[in-house]
Amino acid sequence: AGAAAATAFEGSHVRPMLMAGGVAGVVAGAGALAWDRFPRAMATAARWGLGGAAVAGFLWAYVGANAAVRDYGDDTQVAWTLRYGELGAAWGWARTEIPARATLAYANTYLVYPLYGLEGDHRVVYAPRWAEMDSLAGIGFLGRGLNETTIRPAVMAAMDRPGDAEVWWRNLGRVEADYLFIAKHQAGENPAEWAMAREAPGRFERVFENGAAVIYRINRMEPKLGMTAGQLSPGRNPPGQ
Repeated sequence: AGAAAATAFEGSHVRPMLMAGGVAGVVAGAGALAWDRFPRAMATAARWGLGGAAVAGFLWAYVGANAAVRDYGDDTQVAWTLRYGELGAAWGWARTEIPARATLAYANTYLVYPLYGLEGDHRVVYAPRWAEMDSLAGIGFLGRGLNETTIRPAVMAAMDRPGDAEVWWRNLGRVEADYLFIAKHQAGENPAEWAMAREAPGRFERVFENGAAVIYRINRMEPKLGMTAGQLSPGRNPPGQ
């Protein structure tokens, strides 16, 4: 119990750790004693051991690392879905279906890590819908003493004001956004960006939607409002399309 308290691990985890530490100590002591008595032989063994470890490490990195990354991707998707439900499913779609090197804009969410992709090959950006802001940092000072429970309503209060659809569209172009991820209910309910995207189907082509989020592919041309995605030239589509 004392070891658990001192190390901040559960008691069931401490015994195996202590046993492993004891074994490692015995092996290290035996190695030191052998080195003292047989220095030349131990130096040769050390060189071979280091060489073998280097080869084994290379083989693991070349063969095993890809499998480990795939397992990590599968495990995180399960964890996201269990914890966040349909929002986790939307993150999974963005991770696997949006092509590498694409730029993904987001709205109405403060959890953006999953949007970067399994290998971090998505560029994730925010495009304000107000002329006086060019990034999320432009929201300004929110007050003192904010914590994890008060910062969300403070940010929402600062951003809960009318925006301009054309300003937002220009900002999406400025950051060269290829896709748009909108959380429907996470930061606020029924965000303004969702309504703006629905009103401009020529600019925003819906590629995924569930109860928690919607994802659009952005057509970078300057279509007239009311045009459909099918009327746009395919030559200006985002990467991978």
